[in-house]
Amino acid sequence: MEPISLFSSHPPSRPQVFLFYNRIFSNYQMSPHSHHYIEFMCLESGSCCFQLQDGEHQLKAGQFICLDAGVPHGMVVEEPARILNVEFYFSSPKSDPLAEKILPLPPPKKAGYYILEDNTNISTLMKMIIGEVTGHRPQQQLAAELLIWQLLLELRRLAQDQEQLHGNRHVRKAMAYLDSHYYADFSIGQLAEKLNLNRSYLQRIFKEETGCTPAAYLLNLRLQRASALLARTDLPIAEISDYVGFSSQQYFTHVFRKHKGMTPRQYRLTKKVTKT
Repeated sequence: MEPISLFSSHPPSRPQVFLFYNRIFSNYQMSPHSHHYIEFMCLESGSCCFQLQDGEHQLKAGQFICLDAGVPHGMVVEEPARILNVEFYFSSPKSDPLAEKILPLPPPKKAGYYILEDNTNISTLMKMIIGEVTGHRPQQQLAAELLIWQLLLELRRLAQDQEQLHGNRHVRKAMAYLDSHYYADFSIGQLAEKLNLNRSYLQRIFKEETGCTPAAYLLNLRLQRASALLARTDLPIAEISDYVGFSSQQYFTHVFRKHKGMTPRQYRLTKKVTKT
């Protein structure tokens, strides 16, 4: 059986529960392995250490991990910890309308897995899935399928909320730096390095939050400052160009004309006429 990813561009259908448990572990070690099943593990109490390809990750009570199919992982539990587990796979690669509304999930920053704070919905849904699988009630397979889709929808919401929260924080930091260093000579790549972010990621979240790129935001800041100095002072245009961070007066004039429809000198004259 080929593993079907939660992050594939071809959403599958018919999720089937393969394994589940809700038990206490102590002095336990699970050797690193991988499988074709998608796995949710929620820490209800205690803590444990997950061994993943990018290193070790400590999970504590109230957190959960979702591992995509085929992701190598191991686990070490020293002190007693209650772990809730549900594993499932997709019995058919054929897509359906419900799958297309939920999958693919947004790709996590770490390849193949999410580690997130549970809002109690994840653990509740996992327990409901186990209850349906073990309850021998009519339409239990359909009920379990619907609960798995609800579990994946909740994961999608939590992942998007976390992305938005992190994005907002990073964008605020980027804007604060640009606001106070607009006159300096630096690139957006250097700004990303200062924030310990990938340049493409910074550009994406900045545009999502503000509607413009960091470079466009910086240019607009410089033009605003330049316009204020032209209107309110008699400073030479060459000095204003340097003060607001343009590399030369010629480039400043070119950019100003492009965005304001007139040269800096013409703009200054219009402001003087307005004042008189």
